[in-house]
Amino acid sequence: LDSDDDDKHDFHPPQPQCREFLSSLTQLGSLHLEKKNYSSARKAFLEVLELEGTSWPYSITNARTQLMNMYLETNRPASARRLWEQLENDGSAWIRYSAALIEYVSWNLLQEKGSTAETAEKLL
Repeated sequence: LDSDDDDKHDFHPPQPQCREFLSSLTQLGSLHLEKKNYSSARKAFLEVLELEGTSWPYSITNARTQLMNMYLETNRPASARRLWEQLENDGSAWIRYSAALIEYVSWNLLQEKGSTAETAEKLL
């Protein structure tokens, strides 16, 4: 591999100013979420995800988990599913548990097409 390929696979932590901005943006999303201003919370969390990237197995903020939790609490399973599909490399317990829960409900309770015991178990 040449150095360009290495750069694509190495995580480079953001500079302190970027961390502060991401932290502030996540806090803004949290404040909107607390006030049940879901649209603004979603917008802030999605901006954090865009800036932070979604291909890393970990996150420097908790925007991913807050967004997932918001989707589940507001009964937005399709949005939650799109999020965990976007975060396929995320190793956090909350994201993985949410993915398994959504797939289980889709298969066992809603009996949606394409959801099976195998697809639910695969996510555990």
